[in-house]
Amino acid sequence: MAIALWISAPAQAEVFRCEDPEQGIIYQQTPCPEPAEKNEEEAESTADEAAVPAGEAPRSRAVVGRDQSVADVVAAEQEEQARNAEVEACKKQYRDAIDAIDLEIQNSYTPEQRDYYLGRLKALTDKMAAC
Repeated sequence: MAIALWISAPAQAEVFRCEDPEQGIIYQQTPCPEPAEKNEEEAESTADEAAVPAGEAPRSRAVVGRDQSVADVVAAEQEEQARNAEVEACKKQYRDAIDAIDLEIQNSYTPEQRDYYLGRLKALTDKMAAC
């Protein structure tokens, strides 16, 4: 009976997300090594990480379940980063277009053009929200 309980217990391993100045972000099963010296920027980023809102897990480690592998966790993290980069690029494109319209309005705006500019701004805002 004890063997059945042991076998059915979920297997979990911790995966640590570490930043290496030479290799970038790496994932490993051991805790990240502490840097020899911390400059002020690193101290500030450590303070920011310590101020994680309640209920939100820190991003420095993930628990890998029985049916997952470290490679799956790494792949999921990379996909999430790629998707976030795509969303930010999409939003930037529309923000730039909105800024261009704002500049155009400042340079040559007549009351007759009001509806035209408002329509363009609304369309761009809707597209940006869809990113």
